[in-house]
Amino acid sequence: MEWIKEATTKAVSAFLENTPAALKQYSEAAARIGAASFSADELLAQLDLFEKAESEVDIGCIQMKQYIMLRYPEIKDEDNVGVRVQEAVIELIDKLSGTSPKEEKKAGSVSRMQYVSSRLDIEKSLKEITAKDLPNSLLELNKSFTKKLAQAWFGLVYRRSALYTAFVNNKSKIDAPRSSYSMVL
Repeated sequence: MEWIKEATTKAVSAFLENTPAALKQYSEAAARIGAASFSADELLAQLDLFEKAESEVDIGCIQMKQYIMLRYPEIKDEDNVGVRVQEAVIELIDKLSGTSPKEEKKAGSVSRMQYVSSRLDIEKSLKEITAKDLPNSLLELNKSFTKKLAQAWFGLVYRRSALYTAFVNNKSKIDAPRSSYSMVL
């Protein structure tokens, strides 16, 4: 069991270490995308980059929860302050990853599949749309998804920075949830 603890520690450490650079990259992507106009191929490429980054954050959430659970102490009647901190961080991770029963999975997210499906709907409606209106419809779709993608990048900045802050600020309680001076009453 020690090997999984070591592997998880390495993975979480790498995620945390890479977070400042990732947040800068996400912020720059959001700003760049918000000011751009993309063709369908360019937008698909941008969606692929976003989905890769979003997957990295999702995996980071899972690894952080695993890191905490591997340090979860035996349940006792005394000195549970650190345990409550662990539980609060897990609850935040669940909320940010959309795995909490109260949260809908990444409601503001955008994906390649959503874009392709929307584009297909427009192309299927060719009978209702005149040939001259088709480019405008596709342009509007691209604009709409470009805006959604910029917002999704900003959402990813929030998710990753919240994960980072909660974990780093509470790491000592996560690693050692029971103080060494606990007393039995």
